[in-house]
Amino acid sequence: MENISFVFCTCDCYDDIWNLFFKRLKRFWPEMTCPVYFCTEQKEFSFDGYDIRCPLAKVTEPKENWSERLILLLKQIPDDYILFS
Repeated sequence: MENISFVFCTCDCYDDIWNLFFKRLKRFWPEMTCPVYFCTEQKEFSFDGYDIRCPLAKVTEPKENWSERLILLLKQIPDDYILFS
C-alpha cells in the first residue's frame, strides 16, 4: 500500500478497546502495512506489527474537540489517500 495512511479517530477514554481493535485488524487484514495515525487527545499507543504514529499526543489541549484534532492531524499526513476509521 503506497501513498495511503490509516487514520484511527478515537479519544483517550476508549483506550481500553484499542488493543482489541488492532488484534482484530491484524487477524482480518494481516496484509495492511500503511502507517496508522492516531487521532487522540493526549495518550500514545503502539501495537506490534504496525507503524502507529501519535503526533498529537501531549501536544493538543484536552479541551479541543475531535474535529479540531482531526484537522490538526490531517495537516501532518503527507499521503494523498486516507482510510478513515
